[in-house]
Amino acid sequence: MISALCYGSLNPDLAHRIAKFPEPGDDLRSIASRITYGGGGANPAVALAAWGATTAVVGNTLGDDPLGRWLIDDLAARGVDISMIDVSPSATTPHCVVLVGQDGERTIISSGYEDAIWQSLAPDAWLGRSVAVVDAYSAGWGAEVIRQAAEAGVPVVGIDVAGRASAPLQVCVWSSHEHDREDALALSRSGPDVVLTSGGEAAAWCSDGGVLFEVRPPEVDPIDPTGAGDTLAAMVAFGVGSGWDPRRTLRMAVSAASLSVGLERGDPISDLGAITALADSISG
Repeated sequence: MISALCYGSLNPDLAHRIAKFPEPGDDLRSIASRITYGGGGANPAVALAAWGATTAVVGNTLGDDPLGRWLIDDLAARGVDISMIDVSPSATTPHCVVLVGQDGERTIISSGYEDAIWQSLAPDAWLGRSVAVVDAYSAGWGAEVIRQAAEAGVPVVGIDVAGRASAPLQVCVWSSHEHDREDALALSRSGPDVVLTSGGEAAAWCSDGGVLFEVRPPEVDPIDPTGAGDTLAAMVAFGVGSGWDPRRTLRMAVSAASLSVGLERGDPISDLGAITALADSISG
């Protein structure tokens, strides 16, 4: 049984499906809306828990307010261990407004992280852990978590982290929207393996300054791509914690992310059986 710890941003997403993106001065009505869990800490935690991993999540302190209480209850209902999350009346729960177009494109507006209070971890947080996931929003606090995990012998998968935080990582998942291939190759030469993703294009596994292989995702009808990169990173972590080889790990990760794009945010995560069947059908 995999035991995972996810550290990063925790916030509800207020998601709106819209017919078109607004122009200045527009007053639009959404086609549909819902509140879901969100953030680079919560998204991979929900996915890992759905795949059967014992998963705890921690990151920014949540406010003792309606959004914070909603998020705690929702994560717990999805099987995530929320016992380490601090809730404080002096904090305000951050949130994101997510606008999703008819073609599956999306825009995210985040609010509240400028005053976020990031939690530190006790040494016993690492007992029995198979793998950790740390996202870039946590900045220096996340870097300290990565260092602690490395000292405890727990492999870490980082989501878009870079610089001094990247050295003790096992795998760094980067998006080509924020990092180019040369940067990914350079990082893999000096430290961790790097998975470079590119939306609907092939994802590359980089190691020792070169591309080991690429996996092209299958075509899907996009509904909402929000959190797909976090789902991909979660499956990379699942593979690392399971001792899979990189090729199997990336095929499973790309398949998990592809299936998530075809779901409404907040719908149940695709199970391992569906992900495995899709992974077996793609090349790479």
